[in-house]
Amino acid sequence: MRGPFVVVLSDLYWYDGGIEPPLSNTKSIRHGIQLAPTIRKLAPEQKIVIHTGASRVREQMPKELGDVCILEKPFRVEELEALLL
Repeated sequence: MRGPFVVVLSDLYWYDGGIEPPLSNTKSIRHGIQLAPTIRKLAPEQKIVIHTGASRVREQMPKELGDVCILEKPFRVEELEALLL
C-alpha cells in the first residue's frame, strides 16, 4: 500500500511512564492502534508500521488493520529498510 508517505512509523504506546494504558481506551488517540484507522480515513492506501516491545500486539488489533506491519523491538536496520520498499 502507498499513501502520501513511503511509510508511517509509529510506536505502539505513547504515554508519560507509569503503567501502560489499556489498548481499548478510545477517548483520545493514545497509541499506534488508534492512530492507524485515523490515518486510513485520510489516506486509505498509506503503509503503516507499528513498532513495539510488547508481545501479542497482532491479537489485539482490529481485523481491518490486518495489513499494518508490526515491527518488534529490538529490530535491525535491515528489517526497517525492508519495509520501505
